[in-house]
Amino acid sequence: MDDPAVFQLKGSTTHGATFERFPLLPAELRLHIWSMALQRQRLIRLNVVARIPSPAAAAQGYSVYADGCKLYSKLMRVNCESRQAALAFYRIPLPCTFSMVPRSRASRARPPTETLYLNPDFDCLEINATDPIQETFVKFLRDLKTVYDPLHVGLLNLAVGMYTLCLWDTRRRPEPIEIDDDDRVAFTATLAQLREVFFVLAPPAGVRTSD
Repeated sequence: MDDPAVFQLKGSTTHGATFERFPLLPAELRLHIWSMALQRQRLIRLNVVARIPSPAAAAQGYSVYADGCKLYSKLMRVNCESRQAALAFYRIPLPCTFSMVPRSRASRARPPTETLYLNPDFDCLEINATDPIQETFVKFLRDLKTVYDPLHVGLLNLAVGMYTLCLWDTRRRPEPIEIDDDDRVAFTATLAQLREVFFVLAPPAGVRTSD
């Protein structure tokens, strides 16, 4: 695939189709059509990385990175009406950085924080979190539910990679993981409400899989 960060689970058969009389339709019908066009499943890969503690750092102890550039819906850029429909559909505005790699090898500046718009009913998130997971994975799920989602729903569809599963293996840890009470409540509620869970096994770099 051209972009491994976003996998389209359902393709479209209307590529290149046009409807010149679309602007003449009633506004309510146009908005309904925009909304129907947005209803597609996505598998999005996120990296949640612990920040280095510092007196000047923000209270949030992690950073979110999303690899790839095809994370925006095209309807965000068609016109004001389509953007309005897209923002209503993708109701969760998640602050993140759209690259794990600096944009220029000569520049050490941190890429600017942008916004990834999500719909928990249609989006499945593959979350790769670094240690300590109680400060990255757990708090990210808490914030997704209690801070960023205006409906306080949060994650509904989760994809889990082998790296994350290894982090969850408590047998490898000398001491139990301590989680704040508020974090535990939000984390437990998120796991209890999951609709779908996918296990992702990516082949090593340079290894080609059969078609």
